[in-house]
Amino acid sequence: MGRLATGLRQADMPFCFWLGSRDPHRPYQVGSGQQSGKNPVQVIVPPHLPDNSVTRNDILDYYVEVERFDSNVERSLNLLTETGQLDNMLVAVTAITGCPPPAKASLYDHRRRVPLAVSWHRAIPAGPTADDFISLSDRAPTFLKAAGLESHPSRNVPRPVQDAPGLGFHRLLEIENQVRELLSRLKSQAGGV
Repeated sequence: MGRLATGLRQADMPFCFWLGSRDPHRPYQVGSGQQSGKNPVQVIVPPHLPDNSVTRNDILDYYVEVERFDSNVERSLNLLTETGQLDNMLVAVTAITGCPPPAKASLYDHRRRVPLAVSWHRAIPAGPTADDFISLSDRAPTFLKAAGLESHPSRNVPRPVQDAPGLGFHRLLEIENQVRELLSRLKSQAGGV
């Protein structure tokens, strides 16, 4: 992370910081949940799965993977804070599927409930939550809007932006006015670019 920290400290223009992880993803280290001190008796087993020691231990091993992912996110956020970039960073943490096991190729509710946490210190007030259905395709319009780009036929906007699928969830984040104000401030700081 040393080279990344140096690059972040020198960043004087917008950039994208993408953290991709294979955690939590199989194969899990079998027994890692109990080895970390987790108790299988405390596991809440989804009703569609068999409630037995194999399932409970598999879920514990999954929890260890989730904790490792959380730790990597925390390290990244700390790095962004240390380099002075976090306040100006739109952070979205999500996954491609809901909680296993087994999650993929099923319509069980825990499979469709994919985590999504969004933070932008300079534009999103802390605390709001939403239970609305948000599709993965809704992310692109939201991020484009946060960057000051919108799908609008009268503007000279690049074609991929105009054709971006999804509705966006920026209104759920209550950032529309804050984004306008922030972009206005950033443009004036950059000499009206």
